[in-house]
Amino acid sequence: MAEFALIVKLELFDAHFKVHHTKGFRLTYPIPLPTAVAGFFASMLGLIGKEAVRKFKDYRFGAALANRQAESVEQATYVQHKSNRFVRGVARMHILTNPVFYLVTACENEEEIENMRTEINDGIEYLPFGGQNDFFAKDWNILKSESVTLSTEIGNYLPSDFISELTEGASMEILPVMHKLGPTQEFYFVLDGWLISKKELPVCPVDGKRIALYKLRDFYPVGEWSS
Repeated sequence: MAEFALIVKLELFDAHFKVHHTKGFRLTYPIPLPTAVAGFFASMLGLIGKEAVRKFKDYRFGAALANRQAESVEQATYVQHKSNRFVRGVARMHILTNPVFYLVTACENEEEIENMRTEINDGIEYLPFGGQNDFFAKDWNILKSESVTLSTEIGNYLPSDFISELTEGASMEILPVMHKLGPTQEFYFVLDGWLISKKELPVCPVDGKRIALYKLRDFYPVGEWSS
């Protein structure tokens, strides 16, 4: 059955999408994962926790870079609770500066997609933030609608077990991701160019990029998204 996509171009002052498997310093994903993209749309629509999980149960999500942003390293103070006491320290924190992303959500119900478009156009409920609630959005706008297609050419991210070919000139980062799409817990994040997948995936074409879309159940939920 055909699926229909809503595309939002989002600009942020700064962003940090935490890589959970690191120690001693805080790495960021260069592109928000589908779970983070779902959080962006939930904020704009005023959906909270399990309300969002229920609504987005059969939706797909994905994102891609709209520009090649700079990355800075700052010293961040942290507080941890260990052995009934609080321990303070300082760790390096990687921050994306002035990033711009294409955010995509898609489902089979075209009316639902159009209703979401109308709600966001009429005024968002909560401001989307860049991975932390002190990283604010600069601007956002809805792009034209697209239909979801199938492709092996991927311009955003792909589980390592799906990789068939690294194309010439492609630039990417490889980072750990808690997902259920294969035994290897790594994703390839495309910074420039594209990757070739072993199998066709649902994608949304945006500005020459084919943005792979995934369902939330493909990832391990955390926090208030846990059901």
